[in-house]
Amino acid sequence: MFNFKNYSIRVKLLIVFIIFKIIPLLVLATIGISSFYALEGLLYKNSQKIIHKSQESISKVANIAINDSVKALNKKSQEALERETVSIANRVANFLKRRDKDLLLLSKTKITKRVL
Repeated sequence: MFNFKNYSIRVKLLIVFIIFKIIPLLVLATIGISSFYALEGLLYKNSQKIIHKSQESISKVANIAINDSVKALNKKSQEALERETVSIANRVANFLKRRDKDLLLLSKTKITKRVL
């Protein structure tokens, strides 16, 4: 195939250098590049999973916070309505007590044409 006897020492050393240095270096570079792309794919897939899980967690926390806020607002609204109801009931009771006194006063007065 190749007859190395006809080549000079320089060419022979260059061929040996290529065989023992450059070819293994190219093989290692190819392995490194393929490993890099494999790692890139793995990182992308894992980061997508992390993003999805984070979005789910954020959504769950947001829903819990919203539900708690709604419950708190409902409770505050209910308490405010109860206070307003008690206030109105007290005003109506006071009004009725005053009318009751008016009726008692009227019941004690004698009805005459002058009063009417």
